[in-house]
Amino acid sequence: MKKSFYIFLGILFFNGNIYAQNLEKQKIGVTYYNKEKTDDSYRLYSSRNLTTAHLISPAGKYVHTWYYPHKEDTVTVNFGGFGMTWHYAEMLSNGHLIAIVKDEMIIELDWNSNLVWKAKLRAHHDFARDSKGNTIVVSRKDLPNPWEPGKTIAMDELVEFNKKGKIIWQWNYEKHMDDLKNLVKETLPPDETFRDWPHINTCEILPKNPLEKKDKRFKAGNLLLSARHSDIIMIINKKTKKIVWAWGPGKLQGQHMPTMLPNGNILIFDNGHHNSKISRGYTKVVEMNPISKKIVWEYGSNREFFSPARGSAIRLKNGNTLIANSDNGWFFEITPSGEKVWEYYNPDLGRGGHRMGLYRTLAYDKQMVDKLLARNTSMYYKRPGKEKFQEKYGLSDQLMKVVDWIETGSLDEAYRWLNDNGIETIGEKETYFAYSLLFSVRGNIYQSVNSMKKAVEAGMPRELFSREFSDFFKSLTESSHFKDFN
Repeated sequence: MKKSFYIFLGILFFNGNIYAQNLEKQKIGVTYYNKEKTDDSYRLYSSRNLTTAHLISPAGKYVHTWYYPHKEDTVTVNFGGFGMTWHYAEMLSNGHLIAIVKDEMIIELDWNSNLVWKAKLRAHHDFARDSKGNTIVVSRKDLPNPWEPGKTIAMDELVEFNKKGKIIWQWNYEKHMDDLKNLVKETLPPDETFRDWPHINTCEILPKNPLEKKDKRFKAGNLLLSARHSDIIMIINKKTKKIVWAWGPGKLQGQHMPTMLPNGNILIFDNGHHNSKISRGYTKVVEMNPISKKIVWEYGSNREFFSPARGSAIRLKNGNTLIANSDNGWFFEITPSGEKVWEYYNPDLGRGGHRMGLYRTLAYDKQMVDKLLARNTSMYYKRPGKEKFQEKYGLSDQLMKVVDWIETGSLDEAYRWLNDNGIETIGEKETYFAYSLLFSVRGNIYQSVNSMKKAVEAGMPRELFSREFSDFFKSLTESSHFKDFN
């Protein structure tokens, strides 16, 4: 009897876990929004396995999307196995987007996703654009491993390009390792599992700040770096190239995205995971005073979340903090007291059905974005002329409503409705047709093609998957997968 009871409990626990996981998968877009306490900034995110970036309002409305298919590019290094996908994407104040393809290139797109600039190098993780328009890129190159003779290791470097794409400045980590000896205790040799060193994941140009008048190490224009594998954040003097300040060993574990705040303090996403042998098991966001080197604020000590490999934290203008639990595709906003006032779940799912991770989530001033939207043509609006397709192919009114949601920027609302009601209400062919359109604008071509196949098998005419029906099918119809299917 006792044995049967424990078997029953085990089954109950197992099924409960599956149910909880399924509930997590079903979460799409904004799941909590306290409008009174949430900052009004727009948020930018890009899924780690795609080449798309989305700008959304706190309410979850999509206001702009950038997509670039990289048809002319081929993978040469594939360091980490992500292929031709964006490692990181960031919008500039002029509405252009900078994107990094890990260990392959850095590109700049205009508002309409046209290529402006491209530099091929082993770029990864981050870049910084200065007031002159120059771009400092985190890169790396294979060098003889100083700790393991006969082997190589990828060493980080910084490469600065001017507006014409010419290299005008470089900094190599291996030439400045000795600078750290009098500042912090660097753990050497590196763990044998690390293929690169020290894995710089942040490069920020220090802004004007209250510390620089008293301490030249924090002079505006110097560079703030984060070296994940050595658990160190550091500042280098841009002119002398020397490391002049460092902190972290024994305090941080695999950190990301240190940023200097207007008060001179530094906000850090402390992952809590160095490697498989050294891991705190939970993530914290900390604010520290770089002079006293004391932590003055933190969130996460109650094990609220854990993102071992990636993540970001940004202090918003209302004093809240926007945090990306990147490994789990989830980002949220908290007040200074730690109250969660907003959260968002990445809708993009991979081929195995798992939620795609992110690298960072960025925030942009509402006034600035509103000006960009007023100055540029919006891509999210209701396209006219659908009546002829509806009449010719007998498409339902509900399908047309879902298409309107997608075209006007309510992508997550459309996704949720299709998941919850689609097949039951409008049948398989219309549901998968709508999915195909949705995934096309999201730049998830694999899912778009897969949905198109299911819709066609269910009886949807192939000719409907066209830019004539909606230009949101452009990403799909221009892909090689679409051409192969036809």
